[in-house]
Amino acid sequence: MAYTRNLWDNLELYNIESITFNALAKPQQQGAVALGLGKSTWDCFVNHYSGLYWEDLQVAGAAQHYEVLGWNQDAWDEDGTPPDTADTYWADLSVDQQEAAYNLCYWENSWNWISLDEW
Repeated sequence: MAYTRNLWDNLELYNIESITFNALAKPQQQGAVALGLGKSTWDCFVNHYSGLYWEDLQVAGAAQHYEVLGWNQDAWDEDGTPPDTADTYWADLSVDQQEAAYNLCYWENSWNWISLDEW
């Protein structure tokens, strides 16, 4: 399956976006790099580290930011109940939560799942 306009314009809909860069097939990695998305930019901006286990989030320095957003290892690794912030609009996040989200490569439009064609 290839990207369609809908998949491209709406973040996190295409299943490839939940895969870490290292787990991508070589041709997919090459395509990402051709778009200017290396490992660090792919894992942060494309999937916001969603393909990692909590232990790997800690190594990547991302767990601390997810903790500010209310996540913990059980909720993350065991597909537990997401924190309330998962359904909270950017404007309703605290300043600390917005900063944590920003450090996970979110900004208001991506956090609120605004389609790219509306940016």
